[in-house]
Amino acid sequence: MSADSIQSQVQDALGAITQPRHVRDLVVDAQGAVSFTFVLTNADPAPLARQARKAVESVPGVTGVKVNVVEADGGGAQPAVRPPGRPAAAPPPPPPPPPPPPPPPPPPPLLGGFKARPSMLS
Repeated sequence: MSADSIQSQVQDALGAITQPRHVRDLVVDAQGAVSFTFVLTNADPAPLARQARKAVESVPGVTGVKVNVVEADGGGAQPAVRPPGRPAAAPPPPPPPPPPPPPPPPPPPLLGGFKARPSMLS
């Protein structure tokens, strides 16, 4: 199957679930690998890009699909910060505080109040 024939079928498959503004830079190589940029707006449902990928994968002759998802911002588009529909990862928890220092050692025991006299030392 020719790349032109596959591209025509891919455009038909995408046209069934997307609007022309969603798909940019559609390329089909001679081996049947398809790549395109998918532009999402805040009004679009999150799974729309995934549905577009599945529609392209179902076209006979397509050997692979690469989708670059971007977010529309008025006139242009910017790469998506994270895949749509997935929450941002939570930051790691702070490390636990260091353990408290050990208590001081107890004083040495008194040995019966015995006190050495100088005469005892000689």
